[in-house]
Amino acid sequence: MKGILIFFIVYAHTYGRWVTWVYLFNLPVFLMISGYCWNNRHSAEEIAARNYFFDRAKRLLVPYWICNYVFYFLHVLLQIGSSYLPVLGEVTGIHDPLLIRYIMSAAGIKNILADCYHILCFTYSPLFAGPSWYLHSLFMVCVLHCFLTYLLKNKGIMAKKIFMLLLFGIVCLAAWAFDSGIDGSIIAIRHQRIFAVYLCYFLGIGVRCLENVLQNKQCMKSLTAKKAGHASPA
Repeated sequence: MKGILIFFIVYAHTYGRWVTWVYLFNLPVFLMISGYCWNNRHSAEEIAARNYFFDRAKRLLVPYWICNYVFYFLHVLLQIGSSYLPVLGEVTGIHDPLLIRYIMSAAGIKNILADCYHILCFTYSPLFAGPSWYLHSLFMVCVLHCFLTYLLKNKGIMAKKIFMLLLFGIVCLAAWAFDSGIDGSIIAIRHQRIFAVYLCYFLGIGVRCLENVLQNKQCMKSLTAKKAGHASPA
């Protein structure tokens, strides 16, 4: 299922046809599947939570950094090559012979280092980092949810339900507020997105919980029917 959704994401970013329709379901469903796959065992113990943190970093942050740095430096190399090779310049659309001087100057190197820093810290999205924003947002949501469930592991079931319902309400309200255009200048856009991501992630967890409840009810009915069958006279 995730493979199909990834195909639609790549298609929408590449061709741009039916973008509104594709964006309506692809990323929300993708995030819901991630929430559906959440397991409380990840936050059962401190060592499990720590392992989950590093596993999420390996699966989400490392690909984000590798892809963005590779793409960024390929872009820089194409700019340099286009300054020397007119044929390459026709392909890339870069025809500025003075561009190589700027790139190799102190200001150009400073700009490259600044972009590398921004990619590392997610502060803004140069080039390819824009379409891949959901990777670090999903990482933050996964780690945040693991941390919250770890804090609640020794609490009662009712306390957990109340806390999760309140958290879900806050996430819904914040996601709606930012989507409605409320002034969120005090919160960076990369952090505003977390509310929408967490909302989809929460819905996936809710679907999994509902499925478990229905399965438990079905098992209870089956056990009751079997006991009634054994108890009935031959």
